[in-house]
Amino acid sequence: MEILKKELSVDSNQADPSGALRSSDLLRIIQDNVISYFESNNSGVNFTAENHLIWIVSLYHIEIEDMPEYGDKIITRSWCSKKRHGFFTLHSEFEMGGKIIIKSVSNWTLLNSSTHTRAPLNLLPEFDYLTTGTEIKSPSVIKCNMSGSSYKFTVTYSMCDMNRHMNNTTYIGACEDALDAKYLRTHKLSKIDILFEREIKLGETINILYGSDGDRFEFTTEGDNPRFIINLEFKEGEFKWYKI
Repeated sequence: MEILKKELSVDSNQADPSGALRSSDLLRIIQDNVISYFESNNSGVNFTAENHLIWIVSLYHIEIEDMPEYGDKIITRSWCSKKRHGFFTLHSEFEMGGKIIIKSVSNWTLLNSSTHTRAPLNLLPEFDYLTTGTEIKSPSVIKCNMSGSSYKFTVTYSMCDMNRHMNNTTYIGACEDALDAKYLRTHKLSKIDILFEREIKLGETINILYGSDGDRFEFTTEGDNPRFIINLEFKEGEFKWYKI
């Protein structure tokens, strides 16, 4: 299989207070597509369990022309373009009404489930690598240069996955919650960059630092070795399900 295609619609439980697809659910759809791609290529849960491995994501870069809203029907396509230094580059695109509205690129790798060290090269799977010409490039560096404010954040049970740490799809919600609700009801996400540095475990309390420049917001954690860096960009926009 070269391209995995799915058709879906935005359900009410995926819609945020403005009626748009919740950012964490956007990440969840991308993550589920990647997992489905691995399963379709015999590299899913049976493969990882037999070899004592886990798939982890280290980076997301997402460009959003328009965010789908409640009831919108979308087509998603996912594929793997290359493997380099043990990292697999996965792409997803979202089509709505015949137009590509979202493109994403993410880097995935395999770790030993007990030691969390990189999997040996002989265990890495091979895929039907594909280049369509429509791929977006991930940034070479993701930085956080703005940190004028801070708040404490505790990882709860509902945020964690079967690896017993904060699931990658829940980080963005923890950051968006620091922003003004009125701003979020009048602005739409246009770009997401996430760099995962170190896992955050259940019950941990961390200090999140953040700052902004216009419609760009940057988030990271306190200390010399940050757990993550998240950059969000917004643009003004109206939501059909929410009227000021």
